[in-house]
Amino acid sequence: IERQRGVSWVAGGPVTLEDLQPLLVHHVNWISQTPFGWQRGLDSPEIVVATSGRVLWGESDDGIETTARLARGIGIHTLLKPHLWITGPDHGRWSGDIRMKTPADWASWFAAYERFILHYALLAERTGIEALSVGTELRGTLPGHETEWRRVITEVRKVYRGKLTYSANWHVEYEEVPFWDLLDTIGVQSYFPLTDAQRPGVDVLMGGWVSPAAAIERVQQRHGKPVVFTEMGYR
Repeated sequence: IERQRGVSWVAGGPVTLEDLQPLLVHHVNWISQTPFGWQRGLDSPEIVVATSGRVLWGESDDGIETTARLARGIGIHTLLKPHLWITGPDHGRWSGDIRMKTPADWASWFAAYERFILHYALLAERTGIEALSVGTELRGTLPGHETEWRRVITEVRKVYRGKLTYSANWHVEYEEVPFWDLLDTIGVQSYFPLTDAQRPGVDVLMGGWVSPAAAIERVQQRHGKPVVFTEMGYR
């Protein structure tokens, strides 16, 4: 399997081919683009899809399409990776803490989420984006809702022909996802703690990867799917 060398691409304003060219120097062959849906509170079943207007250019439909087209022109693929942003009284809280209060609210939330992700599935299909994440760190929505997630993924498959993943948090979530069988890759948001040392050497950092790598390998072998780090971040 080809090794993916990716970066998270954030564009506040319009980009040009010249802006993307430095990626080639570093042998980047994938970028991820992250539009947002807006949810007012962790227990709110409503999701606002914002595709233009007051959103950053790079998170708008036009920005995503233009960036993907320019990247493709120089041999760089795109992973479209929509996120939910929590606003209102829970502003800035982690999307993994989303919890509805009633079964009716859960039904409404999944209906809203399906509309949200289908918007981006259709955009990805229309613009030739090569891969799509059907969700990002939504751990609180997984327990007891496997049927709903399988329905969402099935609907996405009906309109999008590219590769699908789910971007699971590094802490436990990627081991719990119940629908890896429906996806092409196991996506992991990779922020595994490696050491408490302030200035660790390479050997220390490599040693810190032994346990996470073994855990990832167990998940990979159980499901028989390639693993992709959909995010990775270290100082």
